[in-house]
Amino acid sequence: EDGIELNWSLFADERVDGFRIYRSGRDETSDRLLNEQPLAHTSRRYVDLTALPGERYRYTLAVLASESGEIRSAPVMAERPALATQLFQNRPNPFNPNTSIRYTISRASLVSLRVYSTSGELIRTLVDQRVPSGLQEAMWDGTNDAGSPVASGVYVYRLRAGNVTRSKKLVLLK
Repeated sequence: EDGIELNWSLFADERVDGFRIYRSGRDETSDRLLNEQPLAHTSRRYVDLTALPGERYRYTLAVLASESGEIRSAPVMAERPALATQLFQNRPNPFNPNTSIRYTISRASLVSLRVYSTSGELIRTLVDQRVPSGLQEAMWDGTNDAGSPVASGVYVYRLRAGNVTRSKKLVLLK
């Protein structure tokens, strides 16, 4: 979920001092070193936490051999899956006085996140703007758009991102 995981096996005739990981992306013309400090000679795993959802990369493993110097593997291609647009349950729930609403957006788009009464009345607009892809968070303090506190009860929060709509219920207790 957090990146691209690389795993490898190694069979070497000489001593290995460590590893370097190189990466290039769609718009990059040359490989970029991902780890300034070489990985330990016992390492067989690396997670690229900088890989973006929905992007494809070319990775090359460089073995730092004591006699031969840096020996690079054949490159491998890997893609981090695009995020799905998701709406998560608010936390805490029930809440008083504040709650956090997290959501993910698959690609940058116009997003609205609104809180409604169970009868469908708009209570509060939390987000109404263009939002980048990835994990986002909005806070609700139990007030309406005029800044007045609302009554205890069940409310519905609705996320719209592009042509995707998701809704969940939350409870405000005073």
